[in-house]
Amino acid sequence: MAPPDFSAATNVSIVAHGGNSWETSVAVSPADPRVMVLGVIDSSSQARISVYRSSDGGVTWSEPQPMTLTASNGLTYIRSADPVVIAEADGSF
Repeated sequence: MAPPDFSAATNVSIVAHGGNSWETSVAVSPADPRVMVLGVIDSSSQARISVYRSSDGGVTWSEPQPMTLTASNGLTYIRSADPVVIAEADGSF
């Protein structure tokens, strides 16, 4: 399937409820290019990493899903930096 044509589209605000975001990472599913996942440091969520998902090529996005981050020592952290989203060949993220 071909991805949507955004050549004439305006910017789409993804971050819910306003606020700033930075250190964004976007991945597009190779199995279905309409499916995208965005990882972002989202100040509307106390500078946590949030994940947004689109199934229509980025026209609309889900509400943010805050991530809980677990270190190799088993401790969890609510804040982090530099999110990276990767799409696997089978379409999983």
